[in-house]
Amino acid sequence: ERAQGECDWNYPWELSASIYRLEDVREMLAAIRGQFGDEGVDHPNRLEGYGVRLFKQEKVRAAKQTTRCACLRQPVVSIVTINRVQTLFNNPIYGCSGSGAGAGEASPEELDRVLRRALRQAVVGSSG
Repeated sequence: ERAQGECDWNYPWELSASIYRLEDVREMLAAIRGQFGDEGVDHPNRLEGYGVRLFKQEKVRAAKQTTRCACLRQPVVSIVTINRVQTLFNNPIYGCSGSGAGAGEASPEELDRVLRRALRQAVVGSSG
C-alpha cells in the first residue's frame, strides 16, 4: 500500500527514474496547468512538487484508481542527485562536513572522488 510508505516510498509522481502511463502523464500535466497555470510545469521542481500534491489530494484519476506502486526486487538504477536546476526550494546536495564557504555541498568532481575511493577500498577489502 502506497499510503503506508514514508518519504520516497510514498512520493507519487517522482520524476528521476519512474515510468508512467502516457494517459496519466497527459492528465497530470493538464491538472497542474489547470490548478497552477503554465508556471506549474515550467520548472522540474514545480512539475514534480505540484504533481505530488495533486496526486496525494486525489485530483487525478490515477490516484483514485490504485493504491499500489510497483518496484523491482533488485535495484536497477542508482541516482546520485546533483540538482543544479534547484532554485526554488532548500534542497542541498550531498556534502562535506565542516564550516565555511562550500561546507554542506560537494562538487560533482568531489563526489566522483569519494565514490572511486570507496570502490577501491571495497575491492582491496574483498581480496583479503
